[in-house]
Amino acid sequence: MPKVLSTPPQLSSALFFTEHDIPPIVARFTHSAFSDRLSKLLNATVNHFNQFLAQMDALDESERECPTEPTIRAFFNIDEGRNTAFLGTYIYAFIQGDFDLMVKVTHVVVFYARVVIASRQFALENEVTEKPFDFWHCNKWDVASPWLTGGASVAVLYDLMFQDMDEEHRNVIRDSIALACKGRQTWGLNCPARRIQSNW
Repeated sequence: MPKVLSTPPQLSSALFFTEHDIPPIVARFTHSAFSDRLSKLLNATVNHFNQFLAQMDALDESERECPTEPTIRAFFNIDEGRNTAFLGTYIYAFIQGDFDLMVKVTHVVVFYARVVIASRQFALENEVTEKPFDFWHCNKWDVASPWLTGGASVAVLYDLMFQDMDEEHRNVIRDSIALACKGRQTWGLNCPARRIQSNW
């Protein structure tokens, strides 16, 4: 059974569940009126995740650690489905007790956080202003911004994955969230930007 989240309060006040909550959570996902439909959705989500994972695994280790322009251009894009795939696959792995898959999700999320951080440096240092790099040359936050930067999926996953990450990986994800949110104003949304990107 996956380890239960127990995050120090100075890092996150969110406690999603305790060990006593796990059996009813799993039951709702596997033995409920909507579990069949949910199962089909999660299977499609995992397929999407595996496609992303295959693309990441095709990269050299150095490129995964420090993304350069080709990797940044290949991965830094607006994709709502990608963010859903990250979180949905982790949920699937959790209810299946598939710890290996949970670890793969962790590696993918850390990689995308590195892409987000590298994209900012690339856009600012090289004055790249075309889409989607124009995101780093303005202070707006619109409906597509979380689809580009990871959205609430990454923030929620940070808490869920906390115990299975080392401090370096935690820092990478925190940095990507902070860079995506800092100083931004919401455009066309009826809620603050942080509410979309962060659960803190």
